[in-house]
Amino acid sequence: MLFPEIDKEKTIQNVTELLSSYGKLCRLSGVPQQKMVATFSAEPFAPTGANTNEQHIFDALDYQSQLKEINCAIKLLNVNYQQLLIDKYVKEYKDYWIYTKHSLSMATYYRDMKKAKFYFAEAYKKGALLVYV
Repeated sequence: MLFPEIDKEKTIQNVTELLSSYGKLCRLSGVPQQKMVATFSAEPFAPTGANTNEQHIFDALDYQSQLKEINCAIKLLNVNYQQLLIDKYVKEYKDYWIYTKHSLSMATYYRDMKKAKFYFAEAYKKGALLVYV
């Protein structure tokens, strides 16, 4: 068998957990989420304020690296799947607003969202989120 069998439901669950933490990663990294929405790139950004000790800087750089990996994986998807994931997890829009915006039925939206998450799992760190049976 060329490709091992994948547990799609667990894989999609892994993606949902990772992408649901996108806003938190932005806050912890010191990169404003508005900047991520506007430019959709994770440029190096030194944290400001009271968190100037070395460990906080290393943590922020690690969070920035995770954001960069997420952004790179999203950019590997087709534009429709990119937009669904960006609207849901980067811009944090509600589901009903997203499927209305994209002129999708609710069933088509959820089906396409599952596909987008699965393809994201393949793209993220060369399949690091894939769960094999």
